[in-house]
This record gives sequence, structure tokens and C-alpha cells, in this order.
Amino acid sequence: IATADSVPLGVACSLQSGLSLAYSRGKGDVTIYDLVGSYNSGHMSTLIVNCLEDPVIIQKFVANARSVGLETLSIVTLLEMRPFDQLANIPVRSVFRLVDIALELVTAGRLSEGQSQAVLKWINVSDNNDVNRRPDSGLP
Repeated sequence: IATADSVPLGVACSLQSGLSLAYSRGKGDVTIYDLVGSYNSGHMSTLIVNCLEDPVIIQKFVANARSVGLETLSIVTLLEMRPFDQLANIPVRSVFRLVDIALELVTAGRLSEGQSQAVLKWINVSDNNDVNRRPDSGLP
């Protein structure tokens, strides 16, 4: 399943995996009219989003998908702005994390330590000691 703003990413994932894609039209319609694609009640799915910023919106999206029979087993985000390991008891996986990007840019000399600290503060990570890099996270 892809949110309306993530349709291009969802199409790429669908073409690469060979799995069908359901996506939101993003018009605010009732869920049965909003979700387009090949799905049946009881299908297991992964929610694909460009950027995971507002957990309330994602939780509502998951609940709406569930109301038409799509059970979301995982959430995949291209860019994680703030850390989420789980959302509504659903595991979240990120391709890129803003924390990792900020730290890698400092290491590469492309971002100052002060700018990196400002980003980490905005993310609510007080210093580099609070950052736990995940071995599977992507780097720019």
C-alpha cells in the first residue's frame, strides 16, 4: 500500500517485487473509494511512505486500510526524520535516517559539527552518544 505522495515509490517497489500495489488517491474519500488497486479482504501488506513525520496520520491510514481488509504487517519509509521502531505495534524500517545522514556528512567534512548538532537537537537526540546507528541503515 502506498500513500498518495508515495505512489511513484510504491510503483517502483511493485515493479521490482512483482507484487500488486494498492494506493491512496489522496482525495479524502471514504477508504473503499480512496484505495485503488488489486486487493482483497485479508491481504497482508506493507505500507510504503516517502517520509515518516506524523505518526497520527500513518496510524489513521493503517486503520482505514484495515477497515477494508488490508492488514499492514510492516511500514517502510524512504526517509526517517525521527526514530520510530514501531508504530501501532507495526515494525518500521527505514532506507535512510536523517540522524545517519547528518553524522555521515560531518564525517565526510560536508557539514559542520554545529549544523549537525542543530539537526540532532531538532530530532531530539542530544548528542552523538545518544545516536544508535543501525547496521542496516543506508548512508548517503
